[in-house]
Amino acid sequence: MQEDFSPDFKTACSKADEILVCSNTITIFPFSLSKVMDEFTEIEKRPFSSLSGKSLSPSQIVGSDDGALLTDGCGNFLMYYNEEKPQVRLRFTLGHEFGHYMLGHDMELVTLYRQKNDPHLELIYKKYEAESNMFAAQLLMPEQVIMELARRGCPINAAFLEKTFKVSKEAAEIRIKNLNKAYNLTAYRKYRADDAMSCDDIILRKFKPFIDCITPNSSSLIEEFEREEALERERQSWY
Repeated sequence: MQEDFSPDFKTACSKADEILVCSNTITIFPFSLSKVMDEFTEIEKRPFSSLSGKSLSPSQIVGSDDGALLTDGCGNFLMYYNEEKPQVRLRFTLGHEFGHYMLGHDMELVTLYRQKNDPHLELIYKKYEAESNMFAAQLLMPEQVIMELARRGCPINAAFLEKTFKVSKEAAEIRIKNLNKAYNLTAYRKYRADDAMSCDDIILRKFKPFIDCITPNSSSLIEEFEREEALERERQSWY
């Protein structure tokens, strides 16, 4: 059987949703990726400057200009990040590397890919990268929050996402492009699992204060969920 190298976007979104729901650190946007990583992992984080004085440049050592998650093969993880990058780019880098960890990617294979020109490893690497990008995008710019803001009349464009979630223009544009694909092509369920969608009301409730600060609304989706729950309780009483 031929191996499937298609990115598993459903799992990436589900994992990000789990973090959004369970984190005590994430209460508003933007939030500290470093603190969230400390909340869920024991990853040691080091800036590129800690590699100064080496014979190779930091990017050559870690294999990236932005950052990388490395493993010692014994279950311990170390993340290097380029502190000279703009903060908005650095936040996405941290989210991306966090995604590698939460999605259980084999970072030894990633390191091996960077050392060898192997077509098979390249397919795995591209799959990992796409999944981690989706994880970071959903974590930093939750779809549920964006769609509720859109429902309330906010202009969902790159400038709005940059300002609201403190992300780069590139990250904002890619996020909008992917969301447009999902909704315009009715492919919503293609990259969001049914069980992940059950978290929508929880996420909207949790971040209602943030959403209200951006754009107050007398009749939000959260209130609609509450009305539906009341109706369901009434229906149950009929039996």
